[in-house]
Amino acid sequence: NYCLPKNEHDPEVILKTLSELCEEVGRRLRIINKKGRTVSLYLSGDKSMGGRKTVHTYTHSGKDIFAAVKLFLTEWKWFENNSGMVRQIHISMSNLLDEKYETMGLFENPKESDVLHVIDKLNNRFGNHTIRRGYNMQAPKLDTKPNGFFGDKVQRQQLQTSIPQY
Repeated sequence: NYCLPKNEHDPEVILKTLSELCEEVGRRLRIINKKGRTVSLYLSGDKSMGGRKTVHTYTHSGKDIFAAVKLFLTEWKWFENNSGMVRQIHISMSNLLDEKYETMGLFENPKESDVLHVIDKLNNRFGNHTIRRGYNMQAPKLDTKPNGFFGDKVQRQQLQTSIPQY
């Protein structure tokens, strides 16, 4: 879940925020060596809508997740008639599979996954948002943290080890 700092009406800012969150979901999937097929999206603002879509291939790419999210927005006609105010966003993946059990598709590029892992390593070493997709260059740099309730186990452990114990 991500709550925007203010009610957002600008479609470009909303799309860039969605893209950034999709990249974050992809990064978290890569951390736990999983890929997913079902993308869930929930938007809340002037109106609230949610849904799930299952795509044909397993993915942990933020670009692929964002493509599915854009299908939701088109289907829901979210930005038509200037009624697309957003305050809260929820994006998740389900129908998960361990990377080691996935079979490679005939037209799939195996180097794309390797590039994503290298980008993750660079961002871990030099700070989040060091390397981003061009579309996200002007996007707000989101700082998502687990909220303790259904937060990511990996991030909770990282936070726990970074807090000095007295």
